[in-house]
Amino acid sequence: MMLSFYLKGERTLKGLLKGIVFLIIFVILCCCLLIVIFSTSGSSEIKGVSDQLNPFMKEKYAYVKTKLPDAVEEHNIRRYKQDIVDEDGKRTKVEFISSDELKTNHYLKIKHKGTHVESFEEVDKSEIPKKVLNVIE
Repeated sequence: MMLSFYLKGERTLKGLLKGIVFLIIFVILCCCLLIVIFSTSGSSEIKGVSDQLNPFMKEKYAYVKTKLPDAVEEHNIRRYKQDIVDEDGKRTKVEFISSDELKTNHYLKIKHKGTHVESFEEVDKSEIPKKVLNVIE
């Protein structure tokens, strides 16, 4: 009698574990689906956030030649929308902000993850790879 009770409890535990594993897989698949949906949507802000959180997207460096800001927002925040070019010559459209107006026709080295800009710094023209320079000029 005790043996059958023990075996029945073990089967219930296995069923519970299968249910938990199924639930975890379902949640992971839903999160992946949301990342795909948001990363292909039109809003650059949502795409930038999904790129930032995507563990499969690697951080890269790219370059851009500065221009006038596209918008000046509250508290003199300047918003720039530009195509950046990585070392392979691939273009990516990004949006970034600065508290100071950037000097026009200067060069920036941008650390980014997809369309999410992590940081940027001004660099000299001589520091930019020739392949990139040909594209951004």
